[in-house]
Amino acid sequence: MSLKKKALKKALEKVDVSVDTEKSERVKKAKSDFWFFAKTYMPHYFKSEPAEYHKIIFDIVNKRELTQEHIRALRPWMHYKYWVKLKPKKDFEGILDIEPRGFSKSTRFIRAYPIWKILRGDTSYAVIFGANQKLANKELRKIKREFEANKKLRKDFGDLIGEIWQSEHIELKNGAAISAFGIESAARGITNYEKRPDLVIVDDLQKKKRINNKEYRDWLYDEFFSTIYPLGEEALLILTQTIMHGDDLPSRIYKRIVGDWDNEDEVLDSWVFLRFSAYNENKQSIWESRWSKEKLEKRRKAVGSTAWANEYMNEPVDENSKFFREEWIKFYDFNELPTISDLEISMGVDPAVTGTGDYYAYVIVGKHRPTARIFVLEAYGKHVTYKNFRKAIVDAYRRWKPKRIIFEGIQAQENYAKETIEWAAMEENVYLPVQIEKPRLSKEERILTLQPLFENGQIYLQKDQKELIDEIKEYPSVGYDDVIDALQKAVMGLQTKRETESYVARQKRRKTIV
Repeated sequence: MSLKKKALKKALEKVDVSVDTEKSERVKKAKSDFWFFAKTYMPHYFKSEPAEYHKIIFDIVNKRELTQEHIRALRPWMHYKYWVKLKPKKDFEGILDIEPRGFSKSTRFIRAYPIWKILRGDTSYAVIFGANQKLANKELRKIKREFEANKKLRKDFGDLIGEIWQSEHIELKNGAAISAFGIESAARGITNYEKRPDLVIVDDLQKKKRINNKEYRDWLYDEFFSTIYPLGEEALLILTQTIMHGDDLPSRIYKRIVGDWDNEDEVLDSWVFLRFSAYNENKQSIWESRWSKEKLEKRRKAVGSTAWANEYMNEPVDENSKFFREEWIKFYDFNELPTISDLEISMGVDPAVTGTGDYYAYVIVGKHRPTARIFVLEAYGKHVTYKNFRKAIVDAYRRWKPKRIIFEGIQAQENYAKETIEWAAMEENVYLPVQIEKPRLSKEERILTLQPLFENGQIYLQKDQKELIDEIKEYPSVGYDDVIDALQKAVMGLQTKRETESYVARQKRRKTIV
């Protein structure tokens, strides 16, 4: 071998040794330091610097111990009324981690933590629970993607993809496994061969659409304690939750942990809780690098007071309290109305089709394009006949020419809409631009979408629109909610991007195509 080749071989050997040493040191540090691991191998998830309280939570979870030192360190980040209830505890069975929406709890504990624990050799069988099987599978799919396509992770830790690699269960070459379950799967006696889970992570289990239903809340509570809770006898249970209701699952578990529970025998002595709000007591963001005060204020205005209190401050609003404060209701004089040509006009209709004495109601709104202010042009709510109401709809359409007339896509209302369209075309020679919208939320949730608009002073009413004003002031503790429901539909008509074609025009077009 020539001297030149020998020198080159020696140089390459030095490079290989150097590279191997760097890799070895990197892997060693990654196994001992979760935050280094997260930033090095999963920067696509960990784009912002972790908050100080994130580090404290992680230390508590990883050591499975809440110390007096941890409690002192948490003081700037937790509201006093919760902080004062913290008690040191060793080897706890479960931890309830209540954090604001969007504050990285799922990213931290669902996506990164199981991978880290498995690579360290601490966990042999991890189980993830979600609100349903589809959502749980989605989280497992994100974990699978890291093992499949994360080049840096694969380079340093090797190809760990095992023979079983399914949507609900994966097994790795190092013998570890991860399963995903929906709470509705009723998974009991979970094992992977002879192994019982040693790590159970429960993401937000609650469905926002159903949270106001007490039967659903009771079912979820019973299902959790019959299915998931028993796993804590052998596994560490981590519940990452956001408050949605004052009587929801995390609220009930919190009460059992702190002893605010009627049955003393059901107090969870072997659990700890952590409960955070987006702002601390000094009105500072608890995660400034991700959520500045400006961003939080923008979000607060966008979501409205109730969602903000529940999901960002974790301070649930009493379900019987008013959705709309009286001081939010703004008025305008009809003489001050902007030029009609500057308004985008929409109409919402809520016919009385239930036979329970509801009003026949419609509301017409106009959105001022230059300012985005919404003016309620007409608010109609009366006990009238079926025929008189359809005549009222046609007359209102002639007055204002709304671009869209929104009906709810439930069978009775849809039938009424079609009959009104046909009658208007045949008897009045009017072609109504009706749009049928299938409801994706409950009525209460739909009406709640008006809250940020009122709170931010975007909706203006006339003082003689008494029925609508009364419903707004009293909602949800109100006898009738037909006019405010029609208002929500009218506002929804302003937000839709879909162009509306009259029913008769659609029928003619379809016949032409046929």
